[in-house]
Amino acid sequence: MLFSIIRPERPRRKGNLHFVYAFAIDGAIFAGYHKGYNEVILLGFLQRFLYGRYGGDHLGRALIAAYLVLYCLALLTRLAPLSWAAFALAFWCIFRMLSRNTAKRRRENEKYLALTAPLRGWLRRRRMIRTDKDHRYFKCPNCGQQLRVPRVNGKIKITCRACGTVFEENAK
Repeated sequence: MLFSIIRPERPRRKGNLHFVYAFAIDGAIFAGYHKGYNEVILLGFLQRFLYGRYGGDHLGRALIAAYLVLYCLALLTRLAPLSWAAFALAFWCIFRMLSRNTAKRRRENEKYLALTAPLRGWLRRRRMIRTDKDHRYFKCPNCGQQLRVPRVNGKIKITCRACGTVFEENAK
């Protein structure tokens, strides 16, 4: 979430001001103070500035990750073109987050998601296989279909639903 408001359980005193609200914008925390319960100063100019902006999405996170990788490589290798490419990625990410053209940014994100869908699906399946303690996963030797069988002791006969091939595997 790009913007969130955090309410502490008990107000803390700072001089004659009471801590009332803090809000986080992608990890940076800003605090608002008030003198009474009626007047809350919540950095309204920042709220008004961010209103109607696109904010963060999957492509933005990927750009930030690519920026960090390129910047670290630039620090290690001391190559100027890598640091310029890293800063270009950072600028593009900030531009996308502050853009008011949400339809275009949404289309860019959809293209990115469509492009990375096979990789994300493969990673999701690998995570599911690794965390599933009740089943074992096998590939059919004939057609390559992925099959899920319950974990039991010893060898079992597995029949592929796609091609009908029967093979024997250890399902422990």
